[in-house]
Amino acid sequence: MNEELMKIVKKIGYVCALHRMHINKEATCKGFYPGQMHMLRFILKNSGCTQKELAKSMHVTPASIAVSVKRMEKSGLVERKEDENDRRIMRLFVTEKGEESINSLSEAFSKVDEKMFSHFSGDEIKSFEDFLDRICENLTPRNASQDEICEMVRQTNFDKKKG
Repeated sequence: MNEELMKIVKKIGYVCALHRMHINKEATCKGFYPGQMHMLRFILKNSGCTQKELAKSMHVTPASIAVSVKRMEKSGLVERKEDENDRRIMRLFVTEKGEESINSLSEAFSKVDEKMFSHFSGDEIKSFEDFLDRICENLTPRNASQDEICEMVRQTNFDKKKG
């Protein structure tokens, strides 16, 4: 690989790591574990979903979701209720405390994003977005859906852990 491209790729990784570090710091300060925000948002948007549906949307196993749901239930962020028609099925709902937490964390995340793009003009941000779109296009397998790409990434990470 050409040295200039290698420098850019390393910087992209560095930016991603810095962003993740700031987001995780904000989440941790507010008592969240990694990934909980995404789960809470999904449950809020899909009120009454099952753990299996949540696991599918997060591209993880139902077992790993079970641990997170128990943790969020213990923290008062979500509650489980029996399905009215089938008592074997537990439905997930975000509590009032959970909604307040989502709003608070969303504000904190927005501040991180604003900080990341401070000192950029609107035109520079638009150009940057266009560049990222082209990079994504270049790397996306033809006709692959977002779910298929997430599954490929999940499988790649799983294989890396096994080996």
